[in-house]
Amino acid sequence: MTAYAQVDGCRVAPGTAAALRVMGDAFERQFGCELLVTSGTRTHQEQIDIFLSAYRAQESGGGPFGDVRWWNGVRYVRYDPSGTVAQPGTSLHESDRALDLRDSGADAGVASGGNARADWLRHNCGRWGFAANGYGFGEPWHYEYQGDPWDVPEWAAGKVPAPTPRVFEEDDMKLIRWNGQHVFGIGKGAVFYADHPDRLPGLVDLYGPWVEVDNAKLTNLILGNGLYWDAFDAVLRGTAPGSEGRYWDREMAEGIAIRGAQERAQKTLGDVLATAQQIAPRA
Repeated sequence: MTAYAQVDGCRVAPGTAAALRVMGDAFERQFGCELLVTSGTRTHQEQIDIFLSAYRAQESGGGPFGDVRWWNGVRYVRYDPSGTVAQPGTSLHESDRALDLRDSGADAGVASGGNARADWLRHNCGRWGFAANGYGFGEPWHYEYQGDPWDVPEWAAGKVPAPTPRVFEEDDMKLIRWNGQHVFGIGKGAVFYADHPDRLPGLVDLYGPWVEVDNAKLTNLILGNGLYWDAFDAVLRGTAPGSEGRYWDREMAEGIAIRGAQERAQKTLGDVLATAQQIAPRA
């Protein structure tokens, strides 16, 4: 059997590694930084060790994160704040398909959501056979290869042209500036707050120039994209579940318990206006 590849010190099946290499080359051309692996294939014992380092056997209670799992007939509760861990025997990290990724650029990058590098990878990874499934359970760094992990595809071997990243379509994330002050990215079931001015050039390159909106237009965007005012208020306050509190999407919100801050569609435009008055514009 073909040996595993070693990528950034991690064990990766050859097909997965080859597809990742081509995707990483495109990522580096786009952003000038490398795509790196922090975790690849794990043995069953390694998954056991990681699981038991994050979860404790406990007969009742939900712990600080409300994350309760059963394994081998025993009830476990998570106490590790770094994220969920699948029960041994169920993790795709044991199947040669799953990779945890980061990049060599500044800030959190692809290890977080709601920034240019993370959004680009999430939207384009399917071209190389990957799925950004980690967004469904609050781990934007977690990607899964959908092809045969032990078969190097022809395009990854250089026998046919490599796929090209898709062009963002009309219904993808757009930049808006609300009332001439705060800049946001908004799309179907997702919103982020562009709280750092130095991120704006990259966001404009990715999504195009922002559109000016008033309260009425913002209301239409919120309702039309299936969002809650609670989510918009959370990204403005920095209390959303993703990207340093500045990113919210429906998959993430439904995939994890947001530690007592689950959006419940309780807030209104008036609440958001009050929050905005407390926060100085950053862009």
